Amino acid sequence: MTAPKEAIISLTNKCNLKCEMCDIPKGVKDEISTKILKELIQDLKKINCKSIVFSGGEPFVRKDVFELINHSKNNNLKVCITSNGTLINDEIAQRLAKEGIGVINISLDGRKKTHDLLRGEGNYDKAIKALEALKTHHIETTIATVVCKQNYKELPFIIRLARKLGATTVKFQPFNLDFLNDKTRIGQFYITKKECLELDRIIKETVALARKHNININPETYINKMGLMLQNNIKPQTNKGCNALYDTISIVNNSDVIPCFPITDKPIGNINKKRFLEIWNSKEHKKIRENIKKEGCPGCLMSCYDNNFETKVGSLKTKFERLKNAISKFY
Repeated sequence: MTAPKEAIISLTNKCNLKCEMCDIPKGVKDEISTKILKELIQDLKKINCKSIVFSGGEPFVRKDVFELINHSKNNNLKVCITSNGTLINDEIAQRLAKEGIGVINISLDGRKKTHDLLRGEGNYDKAIKALEALKTHHIETTIATVVCKQNYKELPFIIRLARKLGATTVKFQPFNLDFLNDKTRIGQFYITKKECLELDRIIKETVALARKHNININPETYINKMGLMLQNNIKPQTNKGCNALYDTISIVNNSDVIPCFPITDKPIGNINKKRFLEIWNSKEHKKIRENIKKEGCPGCLMSCYDNNFETKVGSLKTKFERLKNAISKFY
């Protein structure tokens, strides 16, 4: 079976912050053991996977994070870490550089007042200091921004900040209700139709600014739909099946292996019960990918899959029915 380019591994649901738009830390507290993670890394090397993304929660709350980075590098895997930045100081940045880390993604949602409103007082300054320390030690950085009602006017500011702090990329992720348990709160993060028109103008300005300063951002076919996504959670439809099912594989903190994040309720195996290599090459994995490719994917709001999106946006209900039918043929 074709090797994935990237494995996304959720090391933990634990986090040292309580962000307004994320209830992940309130979820299952299970964590994959260091031993099992090392076996997973070895199996990823065997199938010629190229890179690993360690995500969370907050990966740096795990005491073995540097041990896992080192083991990944010893198995010729590039490593990226997604972090809120609050636990990264100069000493940590220096250790990351010594380990040969690939990229660090730092969450930053706008100006100081806005960021701290969403992620807690004092956390903007910590994120900035993390970006500065990583720049000092010549570590490539990406700024990851959750776009919502509170910060959509500040997207150009993020681009200017990326240029100032040496970040090569900015990933704009629309607010995703999948990360919020209390669905009664989702209205706090969506925008009105009038605000959508303003966001369209701001996005044009943001794209032009990113080009001017040579900052990588999401594909325009994705980012141009941001306003629609923030009105009613409609998900862009993929063109000919989502490449994420072939380019990536995801392992969540309870050890389940899932084809991609939008279908976490249908794991194809668990690395506490079977080696990853067996799960990857299983008939179950092959069948579910074939079904999704045949029936079509509903799309999602995940910026990690944004290269798969085209310009058409269909009915959200219809697309989820298509996914449900595709999965049910296997299960």
